Amino acid sequence: MGSSYSELTALSGRLYLGFNDDYYVDNSGAFSVTVRTTTPVPDAGDTMALLCLGVGALGLAHRKWSSSVERHCSIDAALSR
Repeated sequence: MGSSYSELTALSGRLYLGFNDDYYVDNSGAFSVTVRTTTPVPDAGDTMALLCLGVGALGLAHRKWSSSVERHCSIDAALSR
């Protein structure tokens, strides 16, 4: 790898660092590692899918709430006669 190495990956998981050396007697010095992480930006397809799911869930909740209110109103009207 030489004196420097840089790699960008879209994978997540455990990172293992080490060196391949079978003759430790001649080793000296040190090595330094810097790891930077970024927050992934969702792509437009994922964002639209989540938006559609949210709007659909709101529509179903409103529909259920509306039918529940209508049912209670008709029961109240029948009881008040």
